[in-house]
Amino acid sequence: MMDFLFELFKWLMAGAGAVFTLAKGLKEVVSLIDMYVDLKRKLANRKNDDEKK
Repeated sequence: MMDFLFELFKWLMAGAGAVFTLAKGLKEVVSLIDMYVDLKRKLANRKNDDEKK
């Protein structure tokens, strides 16, 4: 019975680690998308400024 509980605990910890890693990766992706959108906005603003001059 103890072996079963130990294995269960091990699997739960591995699952939690995987979820944590996935969440961390998702956060990185969202950060990259945010950076890309920000860069695109800055470039669009610069283009508009050039057209106004």
